[in-house]
Amino acid sequence: MTSIRLGRRSVFLKSIIRVEADCNYSKFHIRGDRFPIMTSMTLKTVEKMLPGFIRISKHNLISPRYLKAWIARSGIGMAFLTTGEELPISRRRVKDCTRRFLELTDRSKVLIERR
Repeated sequence: MTSIRLGRRSVFLKSIIRVEADCNYSKFHIRGDRFPIMTSMTLKTVEKMLPGFIRISKHNLISPRYLKAWIARSGIGMAFLTTGEELPISRRRVKDCTRRFLELTDRSKVLIERR
């Protein structure tokens, strides 16, 4: 699958930077778009549709393509995107996110490894 249908619009998966939860809605942040596209899908549903994406918290699902670096240390985590955004990684997900980041990205993107 190379694209996803969001309402009336079709979006290439490689252009999705991140998906943000807003109650039972999801905001798709697309490269080159000024405003996110809002859909009436939960983040859990979107996560199943985008298997290559990484769930870093209750509210954010990110594309490893736009991951610039991350910090993971003693239960605290931050993901830095190429767009300049800094997103917190939830304590419960730090270990799993670090494992997924290492599988999907270059190891040089680690700023501080989990100890």
